[in-house]
Amino acid sequence: MALQQAQYPISEADWRPTHSSLDDNISFDSVGLSLAVADLYHRIDNEDMRDYLQQQQQQAQ
Repeated sequence: MALQQAQYPISEADWRPTHSSLDDNISFDSVGLSLAVADLYHRIDNEDMRDYLQQQQQQAQ
């Protein structure tokens, strides 16, 4: 399975990109928000996401 990654600035003052996998949480400190990366991709329907969701279901069993 290909690893999905989100790229986002790590802080308002530091715009160097940071990579996170679907299993990570990311924080947007300037607005006081923290999200699971998987939640950002919840409506994406492609092979990588289907593989990820299937893997999550298997781990939950």
